[in-house]
Amino acid sequence: MVLAPTGKAVDVAVREGAGDTGYTIAKALRMLQRNELHLAPSTLIVVDEAGMVGTEDLRRLLTATTAAGAKTVLVGDAHQLAPVKARGGMFAQLCQDLPWTQELSEVWRMRDPDEREASLALRDGGLNAAQRAVDWYRDHDRLHYGDPVTMAHDALLAYEAAKADHQDALLICDTKELARALNRRLHEQRIGRDDPTLVAHGQRIGVGDLIISCRNDPSITVRKSPHAAVTAAPVRNGNRWRIAAIDSVRYRIAAVRLDDGAAAVFSGNYLREQINLGYAVTVHSAQGVTADTCHALLGEKASREMLYVAMTRGRRDNTAYLYE
Repeated sequence: MVLAPTGKAVDVAVREGAGDTGYTIAKALRMLQRNELHLAPSTLIVVDEAGMVGTEDLRRLLTATTAAGAKTVLVGDAHQLAPVKARGGMFAQLCQDLPWTQELSEVWRMRDPDEREASLALRDGGLNAAQRAVDWYRDHDRLHYGDPVTMAHDALLAYEAAKADHQDALLICDTKELARALNRRLHEQRIGRDDPTLVAHGQRIGVGDLIISCRNDPSITVRKSPHAAVTAAPVRNGNRWRIAAIDSVRYRIAAVRLDDGAAAVFSGNYLREQINLGYAVTVHSAQGVTADTCHALLGEKASREMLYVAMTRGRRDNTAYLYE
């Protein structure tokens, strides 16, 4: 059984064969409380992205699995960002205190072996390691520094160039306000003033726009791609979609999910409140996402954990644009 803090992480883990079934941590805890999820000594539970699980949720889960005699394996990176709405740190403490903790020493996401080493140096966080990471990123033109307007302009140009090259490009920011401003700018570049649009979450959206769903909703029908061999996963918080059609009369849109080609129709309150433009996202939202290339717009006071997450999303390359 695979558990994870987000539905998106659950879907990826199950799709990659990490478990037979999967649930979010929140759903598993609800099911345990209602006696709808039964654990046994033969049960193996893998908790993915364990560093993003709040301390209280992790305590409740471990209490239940220990009482049932089930084996629990926590998998994650204690150096990534902690959960936004709950106090974290328990996973990091367990990694430090438990004598049987196993540490993976190789990075597989990035294609460039030298970039893998630079990311590990950034992760370690010591003075010498951090300097090695900075030197590598600077020498390979991965670090840029300037005023906010210039850095935003440069990040947008790089993002647009990657998209023109048919890469899955990710644009991430350190604040919601900055992400919203960039999303509006990119929407206006693609959708004309006279093109048909709808308003979702206070933003105009139209055919061709990239959007992101912001809440899990298994009640929305998702049709798998004709080329997919397995049933499509449900709508998840953090899924990225491309709008294929809009119906302004009935207030609904048809969209195709980027990672698996599945299609869904969004309407009503979900469209109104849970759909955002998805060109630019926050670093917290991007945690767990993999793309071809990543362009991160961060303030000069961004934490090491934030920079580490931002510089490890892309397979081909990762670039930071630091503003004053």
